[in-house]
Amino acid sequence: MKKAKKIIALFSLLAVITSALSGCSSKKNIIKLEDTASLKQNLLVNSTAHDMNGQECDLSLSGKNDEITFIEITLAEKSKINTLILTENAENVTAFNIYLDDEKVYSGSSIGEYRACAFETKEAEKIKLEVTKSKSRFTISNISAYLSEKDEAVEKQVSAFISAENASNLSKLDAKVNEFIIYGCVSFNENGELVFSNKNDENSDAKTLLANAVNNLKTYTAQSGTKLSLMISAPEIEKEKSDKFISLKNNGDKVISAYNSGNLIVNILNILDEYGFDGVTLKWDYPATEKQWKALSDIITSLKTADMSKCVSLSISDYACRLSKQSYQYIDKIILEAYDVFNNGQHSAYSDCLRLVSKLNSNGCELSKIQLAIPMYARTSDKADIIFPYKTEAYKLDQNKESVEGEITGNFGQEDTTITSTRYYNSYQTVFDKTAYAVSLGLYGVAVFDYCYDLPYYDELSLIKAVDKAYESRTVNNSNENNEETTVDN
Repeated sequence: MKKAKKIIALFSLLAVITSALSGCSSKKNIIKLEDTASLKQNLLVNSTAHDMNGQECDLSLSGKNDEITFIEITLAEKSKINTLILTENAENVTAFNIYLDDEKVYSGSSIGEYRACAFETKEAEKIKLEVTKSKSRFTISNISAYLSEKDEAVEKQVSAFISAENASNLSKLDAKVNEFIIYGCVSFNENGELVFSNKNDENSDAKTLLANAVNNLKTYTAQSGTKLSLMISAPEIEKEKSDKFISLKNNGDKVISAYNSGNLIVNILNILDEYGFDGVTLKWDYPATEKQWKALSDIITSLKTADMSKCVSLSISDYACRLSKQSYQYIDKIILEAYDVFNNGQHSAYSDCLRLVSKLNSNGCELSKIQLAIPMYARTSDKADIIFPYKTEAYKLDQNKESVEGEITGNFGQEDTTITSTRYYNSYQTVFDKTAYAVSLGLYGVAVFDYCYDLPYYDELSLIKAVDKAYESRTVNNSNENNEETTVDN
């Protein structure tokens, strides 16, 4: 937990810096599903709509914060539906429901500029959109309905970050994923040498910890074909320096030296072979100059060309990715960390997820190489450097609530900590929506951080279960195996 907390703190510090450096607006255009080939026909064409007074109206809905209001839409013909796309003129709606033929299929707590509300496929001839709560007067200016479904089965692609410490202590495997990414114990220095460390226990042997983590995971994944990847981080930034840009530049110069030493690529490939990893996930916060981006591009290209059998990925946060065109060709995927970003205090909002995907795509990365990372933890509205595993307060959220208020006391990387700030999570429904968006848009898949922050898979509120359900709802004749708990007698 302490290791994860330090990583989160670093992300928060640097996100502000790099956002300013990139000059990107938070209002950057998003990729709308209806503008792609993923959605074929608006099912509300030739439909009729009536307001709550039974009067015929257009496909929009307005109201005030002190009243419940709704619109009922009758389709031209009975149709299969699994997506309702809503556009709100502001971000005022805080609770709404969707009904198909009087059956509630969706409850949400925010809409904003664009929301693709995803749910399991149902056949219906009537849709009811009901707003039960808002901060002030609201207007939902556009409403459209679709069947988002691939013509062929889509292979589920789900990666899960897991710390070396948690992986070594894992006693059961609740949910199957395609890949585990072990983080928190390996970095490199300016000489291209690998550095092993366990900051949670400075006296422990980090190499032994990594070996135990790998062996333990392989015990549970031997029959499932789950891949193992190792996250290798760049040298730590000198956080004590007052000039953050100089700190970033000095850090980047160390990476350049590491690559130029000729040792880094060899050492990375050696550790992958020694421990039996299927790939490497590079983590560098953050390249600050064109020379540093070139060095990162060269590292990616060199790793892949040296061993085409290894998966080479890059885990990045909210900044303008400037990899070379050649490295984009060689990299297998970019894990887009759509977390530790804030929108009016809310952590990892749905709208930010869409904005970051669009931003990375506009910087040259193909959609099919973007893996959307989803947090299974909360951050507070005041952006404090504390994380709250989803399982800690999942039952306070139910399926659609995204925040929890009131006091909470526990060891969240700090002993005897009492927190009073609002905690913002990604709910079951938000994770379902984000995954459905990723599948419909043709992204590489999704990743979750951290695997051990989720509820057991058998629980109805498990976030990995939400991911699986979203995959199933977007594909035809999907033959994914059921996700079942795996245990091993020790």
